[in-house]
Amino acid sequence: MPKYLPAFIEVGGLRGLIQYASQPMDSFQEEAAWALANLTSNPDNKMKILQLGALDRLRALHLSPSDEVQAASTKVLASLGEILTPSSRRAISSRKS
Repeated sequence: MPKYLPAFIEVGGLRGLIQYASQPMDSFQEEAAWALANLTSNPDNKMKILQLGALDRLRALHLSPSDEVQAASTKVLASLGEILTPSSRRAISSRKS
């Protein structure tokens, strides 16, 4: 892990990326989703991303008309899905409706 990542996360970098993903521009959304996907290579970051409430935002990005935004959000959602239990997946899926 690069030396700067713990400091980035400690000062609220994950929250900033999630907010960045909420911007109306596809390029911002795509870059933020790819950055989050890269950060999910660390299990601790996965939990922090989930705890910050990013799941709803990422699911919204997954429905984007932009193929690039969809691809980036698919990557991060797949990575986050690795730590979810079957019951938590069902709870999240039921919120879609």
